[in-house]
Amino acid sequence: MKRSEKKHRARTQGEPEKVSSTAPRLPRALYTTGFDELASRWFKNPKAPSKLAPAVILGAAAETLHVSEALLLSPAVCCHVYGENVPLCLLIRIFGVEGVEQLLEESSLQFLLWRPMVLYWPLEQKQKITGIDPLAAGNHSDPAHSDPQASVEMGLRGWSGLPWAKLERLAKLAAERTHLPAANVPHDAIGAVRSAYDGGALQRFGFDKNKSREKLDDAGRKRLSGLAEDIAKGIVLYDMEFDLHESDWAWRQLLRFGEIVNDSGVFEAVEKGLILEHLPSIPRLLAQNIITPQDVVRLRNDPATLEFRQWLWGQPNPRDAEAVAKAWLASIHGKPLKDRVWFKHVRLSTFSALGGIVGTAIGSPEGLVAGTLVGAALNQTLGAVDTFGLEKMLSKPSPRRFADLLRRKVAKHAADGMSDAPRKQRRAKAAKQRKVKK
Repeated sequence: MKRSEKKHRARTQGEPEKVSSTAPRLPRALYTTGFDELASRWFKNPKAPSKLAPAVILGAAAETLHVSEALLLSPAVCCHVYGENVPLCLLIRIFGVEGVEQLLEESSLQFLLWRPMVLYWPLEQKQKITGIDPLAAGNHSDPAHSDPQASVEMGLRGWSGLPWAKLERLAKLAAERTHLPAANVPHDAIGAVRSAYDGGALQRFGFDKNKSREKLDDAGRKRLSGLAEDIAKGIVLYDMEFDLHESDWAWRQLLRFGEIVNDSGVFEAVEKGLILEHLPSIPRLLAQNIITPQDVVRLRNDPATLEFRQWLWGQPNPRDAEAVAKAWLASIHGKPLKDRVWFKHVRLSTFSALGGIVGTAIGSPEGLVAGTLVGAALNQTLGAVDTFGLEKMLSKPSPRRFADLLRRKVAKHAADGMSDAPRKQRRAKAAKQRKVKK
């Protein structure tokens, strides 16, 4: 086994790190498939029909705001990559080379290069082949799907549009932050599906254990291989202690792997809390340019933001939006809730932000992606001590300072808009006078 494979195998299947019993168990990162889906449907597809553009634009807008919020509130973000790393190119268009380098240095931005293959043998049209198990497992061996360095380099050279000399350091960092699933993952996934099938556990999906898998038609074989592929992804995410970013694309990828996707509410909880503070949601702040990319990079390490993350992830159940809202309201009234305990395990969720970005959904997908995605990430970690810098925190953290921080940004944005108004009026008046003279 190659040294690099051993390294990635350890990442995916090694023993989980031990953390203090007093610290909450956090996801290492939030896993998202949206940018890779955009790459496959549009950027890598020279035959993509022009009628697909509106859907790509709206999808990009929604995904960029979801990921922006995740980068601000979660430990890290991990982007799914299939083949050439085009998601990295999209991120460069948004953050710039220096910004992406910073995120990679902090391990705030990571990638999962997908090499497992879960296949099914289709029935021949002329000759029905029986007696052969329809599922087959393997791993991609071509460089784009199996070598992080090659995936990164091929993506950057093909889609970044930047000189290689400017990207060499970034490419090295991106390759180092790219995870590669262990070679046994697809085999384990197929083994799990076969056992479940034979045991009758897949009857709710329409598979009769009394019907041999070899007798399944092509539609059944495809659905069965889809289950195995979902389980393969679930195995990797579970072993890596990643949570699922609940975009539409990610839901379609892992809808059936309930262990990963069932819990929800962290981002909804933040939205409810900001409503109590009479503030817009974070996606709306981003969409309206009240928070800029430069702002977010600074905000992520602001003491108020650090304190807020400690408070949020220290709730008994951060995914319970109603409970978090009550705790937030209690902090506003100065009456902290009793019997607070550290949670053991949470799942992240996002909510639809399309209502806040419809006005920005114009232009080419490239222009939209380049102009919409903002955000920054937090350092990768498992323990709250490392994640939030508890030694620097107050003994009783509160969400109020974070709300005040956002409130100041809203006020400044409004003040800047008001200061621009007289200037705009003068320009309009001058233009009108010039028109009259003509």
